[in-house]
Formats: sequence, structure tokens, C-alpha cells
Amino acid sequence: GFWRQSRAGGGDRGDAGAAEEKAEAVAEGDVVEPGTDWNERRLGTTEGRKRGTVVEVKSWGTGGGGKGVVQDAVKVRWDPVTEDMVSQKKQKHKDEILLPAELYRWGVLTADGTHRMYDVQKVK
Repeated sequence: GFWRQSRAGGGDRGDAGAAEEKAEAVAEGDVVEPGTDWNERRLGTTEGRKRGTVVEVKSWGTGGGGKGVVQDAVKVRWDPVTEDMVSQKKQKHKDEILLPAELYRWGVLTADGTHRMYDVQKVK
């Protein structure tokens, strides 16, 4: 049918732009917040996740890093948002008040290659 013909020839594809477009640059230490592709059903509410710091950049698919591996995920440590959270963490972990780092998509391509997904975005 129509879709097979238009895809098979690789002719004029209106959706090729996302696949060719590189993911936004990100580095350890960047400050982020919930992004445009944040999914509350999968990731939970954004309440309590106002800002966080990228602590690692890695691969979404393999969970690792290394040469030639696409770096399309970030580990984020969220900042405590209230004094209560800080004091609870101090009691529980003595001097350590860091929340655990969590993994999020950073420029992962959709299955059809038309869109890059960002669970978090840089704070501007």
C-alpha cells in the first residue's frame, strides 16, 4: 500500500529530521527539571522534583557507557525541596542528605525515528 511504497524507496520522508537531528548536549553537573516528555504514569508526579543535578550521562538501551555507545540517558539526583525532607534525610543518614539518583531519557529516539524524547530538560 501507500505506506510501504513511500517508506521502501526512502524518497521524500517528512519525518527524517528527528533521526538526523542530534540530541541536545548535556554534561555532569548540569541542572535539570522535569521536561516535555515527562510521563506521570511511568515516572510519578513532578511534585517534589523541581530541580536536580545530572550526576552521570549514559546509554538508555544498555545502561552503560563506553566508546561508540549512544549517550541518551542521564542519572539525576533531585534537590530536597523542603526543610522537612532535609531533616528527615539527616536523621536517617547522619550527615548525608542526598536523594538517590534516578535514570531518565535524554534524546532517545521514538521507535519510528520521528521524535527525540526528553524526560528532563536543562534549567535555563
